[in-house]
Order: sequence, then C-alpha cells, then structure tokens
Amino acid sequence: MTAAHVRIVVVCPTLLDHDAVGAATAALYRDLSLHPNWTVTLLSRRTERSDTPVTIVHSLGDLLMNREFLEADLIIYVFAIYNELFDAMLIGNGQARQVVRFHNVTPLEFVDSSQSEIIIRSLNQLRNFDVADEIWADSQENMDELSRRRIAKGRAVRMPISVEPLVEASLLDKPANEIIRIIYVGRFVPSKGIIDLIAAISNARDNISARIKVRMLGNVASAPKDYLEKIKYTINENNLESVIDVNGPVSAGELRDAYRCSHVFMTASHHEGFCVPVIEALAAGCVPVTYRNSNLRHISGGLGRLSAEDSPESLAMALVDVVRAMTAPSSVILPLDRGETPAAEFDNLSSSYLRTFAPDVCAERMTRRVVELLSTPRRDASSTARNTFVQDAKA
Repeated sequence: MTAAHVRIVVVCPTLLDHDAVGAATAALYRDLSLHPNWTVTLLSRRTERSDTPVTIVHSLGDLLMNREFLEADLIIYVFAIYNELFDAMLIGNGQARQVVRFHNVTPLEFVDSSQSEIIIRSLNQLRNFDVADEIWADSQENMDELSRRRIAKGRAVRMPISVEPLVEASLLDKPANEIIRIIYVGRFVPSKGIIDLIAAISNARDNISARIKVRMLGNVASAPKDYLEKIKYTINENNLESVIDVNGPVSAGELRDAYRCSHVFMTASHHEGFCVPVIEALAAGCVPVTYRNSNLRHISGGLGRLSAEDSPESLAMALVDVVRAMTAPSSVILPLDRGETPAAEFDNLSSSYLRTFAPDVCAERMTRRVVELLSTPRRDASSTARNTFVQDAKA
C-alpha cells in the first residue's frame, strides 16, 4: 500500500432490493468510492441490485482465493446474519486491517421457529469479531448489544449509516383537520409487531375525532402466508377494512407520495438495530410514534413519541396525544419525547438532526476513520484464539 492508493474489499453475502442492509451496503460502497485514491471491490454471493457493481464469489474458498481479497489493504464484512463468508475474517489475507459493519441480529424470541437455527448460528458467529481490528456499529443499540455480549471491548465505533431521504416535506404543509394519514413501512413478519400495530389503531380510533387512514407498505409477497392471513383476519375482526390498507411492494414514486402526504409514522416493532423508515419519515415531515425497545428509543433523536411501554394500549395513547395536538384548533404544539414542540420548530430540528445521516457527512466520517485505522499497526489475534474459532467454524 502507498499513501496514494488504498485497496478496499467489502464482503456482503447477499445484496437484496428493498432491504435495509442491501441499501446500507450500496451506500457504503458509494461512500468509500468517492475517495479518488481508493479502489473498492464489493464481493457477494448473490445480488438483486443493479445500482452497485458486484464481483460474485460462490463459496468461502472462492472468496479466499479472490485476487482483490488477497491484495486488499482493508476488508469490511457487512454482518447481519450467519454466512460462511464471514469465517474468512478468521484467516484474513495476512496484511489487511479487518472491520465488521455490524447490523445486529434479530433476537431468537422474535423469529419464527423455522428461523431458530440460523439465528443461533448467527449469534455463535459473533465470536469471529474477536479477530477484527474494529467493529462499526450503525446505531447506539448495536453498540449496546456488543457491550452486553462483551464483544469488541475497546474496538467498537459508532458509525451511523447514511440515509438519503426519499422525499423532503414539512409537517406544516399537511392539513390535519379532516384526515390524519398514518404510514407503516417495513417487512410483514412477526418481529415487526404488525398485530400489535393493528390493535393500537383499533384502540386509538374511538378516541380520535378526525378520520384516520393507515397505509402499511412492504413486500407482501415475501411475508409468511400464515402471518399475512393473521394480519388480514385481525383487520377484519376489528372492523378496520376501511381504515387500514396493506400494500406492497410499491414503486419508489408511490412510496415517496405516501410519505409526503402522511402525518404520522407508526411501528410496533419488537426489535430494531437501526430503523431506516424513522429517518425517512422525519425527512418527510412525519412524527414517529413507536414502541420504545431496542434502537427505537434512540433513532428519532427525541423528535418522535415513544409509547410508555411496549403494548398496543400504550402505543394507542401515544398516537391519540399526537393526533389531538395536530388537530387542535390553535397552533400545533407536538407532545414529543424532547418536550412540547411547535410544529415549525419540529421541522427545523428534524432538518438539523438528519444531517447526522446525510451521505456527505457519513462519507467524510468514514473516510476519516479509514485513514486513522490504516495508520495504526495491524491487530493480530493470538494463534490460540484463532485456532479455537476455526475449530468452532468447522463444527
């Protein structure tokens, strides 16, 4: 390596469309590629994205023999779930600094039993992090998770992912005197708490004078069929057919329009490592109303309304408070976690807070971190620990 040329390899086993980790990896590649003297290669087993160039590797052996991998000065592993490619960090290439981009793992209690084995393997594979030079956690929750598991002590760095808003809008420009529009964006799986969300809407409806319309947007085709049937049944059971629409997948234009006209973003998710839709919602002039677990208690930066506890009844009360403020005949004073906030101040504070996740800010932050990391001696795990991890990987 010379000062003028740095070779970087990003390892992400799967790049999916309409997926938070896929989007974050594409942004990571883009941000690193902005540096004129850095060569960046993205290695993956499969991709659905057409916006990011990928070199396909078919197996762990294929990865370890890849020329770009062998010549890299920095290797970044994008970790969200178990994959054999992540065992490459146990060996490395003998010269590169190794970094893990940690997106967290959904806890075992929030996944279907059919997913239990892969979650257990994912949690076991976290031990590989002990040989990494550094772990980049994209949120405070993920930093806390590393701490709880006593992983990467002294080597974890909070590195927020960049989020490019789909649309920028002002809450002040959204009349709220007739219909309050609520949006949910995300997957239709049990961990996202869709049933709780429907129950909260049902509980809140009788305490809100304005009409409410709810759009739930996500990839319905990828939802477990039995869970999707449960969602439809719960909507019908609560007589919410005229209130809640479940759609998806939708085009980028349709998603932009949905954010633009919505007043509130809601989620009853049971676990979030980051939660990109909250950032997208704030940019679109929506007030986030959410459960208070995991990164939901951090991601809105005090500019949303957290439920007092994770229950549909509590989430309904939070929604009622926000909607009543929005439909007040006088000026709108929002009951946010940061305190009572005029709507105009909400827009200004949101704009300032969102700079934390702006692509140019994130690119500059990451560039500084890479330069600092490459200027320090390469960390090497003890051979004893490495041999233990290799044996675990083979088991």
